Amino acid sequence: MRCALIALIVFTIGMSTLMYNKASIYKITQSMTITNLVSRGDSEDHTKSSKSCDLLREYTGGSIVMSTPICNSIKWKNMPWSPIRKPVRKPPWVGAPKRTEKQLYMQVIHPHLSRLGNQIALYACLYGVAWRTGLSPLWPDYTSTMRNHFNISVPIDINNTVRFSNDSNFLLFTNAGNLIYDPRTENLTASLTGRNITLNGALQSWRYYHEVADSLREDLAFDKNTMKQALSFVVKVTPDWWDPSQPLTRVVIHIRRTDLAREAFLKEGWAHPTSYYFNESMVFFTRWFDQVQFIVLSDDLKYCKTLFGDQRNIVYSADFSPVVDMAIASLCDHAIITFGSFSYFAAWFADGITITQQNFPIPNSWITKDMKRDDFYRLDWLAL
Repeated sequence: MRCALIALIVFTIGMSTLMYNKASIYKITQSMTITNLVSRGDSEDHTKSSKSCDLLREYTGGSIVMSTPICNSIKWKNMPWSPIRKPVRKPPWVGAPKRTEKQLYMQVIHPHLSRLGNQIALYACLYGVAWRTGLSPLWPDYTSTMRNHFNISVPIDINNTVRFSNDSNFLLFTNAGNLIYDPRTENLTASLTGRNITLNGALQSWRYYHEVADSLREDLAFDKNTMKQALSFVVKVTPDWWDPSQPLTRVVIHIRRTDLAREAFLKEGWAHPTSYYFNESMVFFTRWFDQVQFIVLSDDLKYCKTLFGDQRNIVYSADFSPVVDMAIASLCDHAIITFGSFSYFAAWFADGITITQQNFPIPNSWITKDMKRDDFYRLDWLAL
């Protein structure tokens, strides 16, 4: 079965479409790698499963009781203690000489007014653009979310001293659209010599940081307490129907509802996901993988439970903070998402096959002025 699956995946890499029945066509806009498509049961994760269990138990301090099969089912290749974690380049500002007067600062505006998904997006953009341009990044001293829950390397502007100093000389750079990549960011140093820069806007595009994404994942490694909560949940909900002789594929489903379900947002172009979208997306995974568990994250679990009903391969994350939910997503293999930055990064952390809404944004709607699908969604993500 696994060999047949890999053969099918290899076959689809050179194709423009992937069809598993007449009603469902998935457009592949860019060649995919085997690493991003196969389940971890076919990857090198399990070649060192014995060592992974020892390290996982050491990492949790023995606080999470788990059997060896369950331990082996945990996705661990990107965790700090993973023996197969690949070394990555360090950002140029890490270990750099003391800043000189000729160096320029770069910061983002108002991250404290944003929720978790937007804060991660702002940080990722700042990280990528500063690396590319050689500017010295600064993270505003407003909110503790990023510094407390992630391993960020960008220095904090303590008490916002640099930002508010009279000689900081910051120039406000407003991007072309919140969900549109602005290529002007590639030449900020050359075009704005002698000025510090404040990036203004949501700045949500994978293109800002895709060249240094592996290094960015080091910065966005979750703190131990957050990850232990996520691990505890994933271990607890490991299904009793799972046959440990075969890999367990976990798929995160994120559904944003409370605000964007309003009619006013629909008129702006925020297309509501349909039951067809979720059903067909889930069928995609159950047809490609033998044993699949869906983990649902949402701000409206009542709606989700009504939508999906009582199915043995669906579990729900409840009563956790947004950052723990994001860590749970990182322990999944693949993703089905709706819209918004939280959905986007839930899929980014899962780092596998991602299915997105093909009907978002609604054509010719207001939001299309502020968004380009190919800039917001990665090119190897699928649309249904």
